[in-house]
Amino acid sequence: MLDFILFFLHRIGLWMGLLLTGSSLFFAGLKLYEHVIYLPTQARVVGLSTKCEMSYRVAGRLKSSEIVACSDVARVKAGSPDVDWKVEQIVFVDLAFAVDSHPVRTTARLGKLERSKVAIGEIIPVLRSPDNPQVVTGPVHPGLLLMMSVVFGIGLMLLAVSWWAKRRREAGALAAPATYAVAGTFGQHRPAN
Repeated sequence: MLDFILFFLHRIGLWMGLLLTGSSLFFAGLKLYEHVIYLPTQARVVGLSTKCEMSYRVAGRLKSSEIVACSDVARVKAGSPDVDWKVEQIVFVDLAFAVDSHPVRTTARLGKLERSKVAIGEIIPVLRSPDNPQVVTGPVHPGLLLMMSVVFGIGLMLLAVSWWAKRRREAGALAAPATYAVAGTFGQHRPAN
């Protein structure tokens, strides 16, 4: 029974640890890339709008269909009544800033800007692509950084548990033959002289 528990801890710890550490490193790498390559800019919020993202599942996968005005959701659902639509409201932010004294206007999802809310007229920090100034993202939010650090730490702990469980199983497998050999000698009778 102990061997099964150690096997379970080893396998689950290994896969979950790799998943958590890998995903946190991947997202941290993306944000690091944006901070290194993209240029910091101060942008003014000039408009807010809410649209609806409509998606549905196909063979177990979520397939994103389109982003529509929320007033059009009923029309799209009526056009495909047999589809189980998932509808999510998305806030879009209209931004204005200048690049080399040229005005730039762009729209981005609020979540992409790493913010939970903004107000019209507010000036917020953004990171813009050096190749296309209309491609913007937000600087890393301290809460996201903390969350990724915690996920990475949990992943490392699971990998450590996996390594420990594997070592215990290997030590048990090596000790088992010696134990049986010692136990076998006690049960033997010595011939009488």
